[in-house]
Amino acid sequence: MDPSDSEAFQRIYLRMNRYISKAMVENALQHGIKHSVIDAIIKHNTLKPFQVIKLQELTKEFKALARMTPPHALQVIEHDFKYFASIKDYCDHTGLSFDYLYSLFGVLKTLSESCKTLQ
Repeated sequence: MDPSDSEAFQRIYLRMNRYISKAMVENALQHGIKHSVIDAIIKHNTLKPFQVIKLQELTKEFKALARMTPPHALQVIEHDFKYFASIKDYCDHTGLSFDYLYSLFGVLKTLSESCKTLQ
């Protein structure tokens, strides 16, 4: 919701499958965030053209997500961001139950049906 919220970005960027490394984020944060974390990553890292394009696309995706209904936003996160592929890897490394986290996402989807906005 807030493109300059670096703490929120740090919690989610590894789950988005968008070729954003920890070093890229750390380098951007060292220079401070004036507008958006993604803009800072682009400005303060040496990136290949395809990386810049992917990050610009991500900015558009975030703007679109902010305008969606909660159920639609969760659907996009699940399918377009390939969220569960990341969660599966996370579970494999930490020993957490994938089924448990998947069921939590299901609860979130159910709860989102009664929400009008993402906030």
